Amino acid sequence: MTDTILHDHNDDGVDRRGFLKCMAWVNADDVPHKIVSSDGKFAASPAIDTNDQYAFRFTQPGRYEYFCALHPKMTGVIVVQ
Repeated sequence: MTDTILHDHNDDGVDRRGFLKCMAWVNADDVPHKIVSSDGKFAASPAIDTNDQYAFRFTQPGRYEYFCALHPKMTGVIVVQ
């Protein structure tokens, strides 16, 4: 997503099983955003205001596609191996 920063909340981003522990979307924009999984693989965020964040813990490998419900052309993909 444009103007949204993904932050890895781990030292190295990977736990001992090789799965990402926790990812956070931080809104560095001046308008709210709402993260929604394209296929329901993770819970939707509430509206994320400027400088707020939404975190999700990925426990399974896979491809996680998402979009902003308030700006549907803003999309992204997280790949957990």
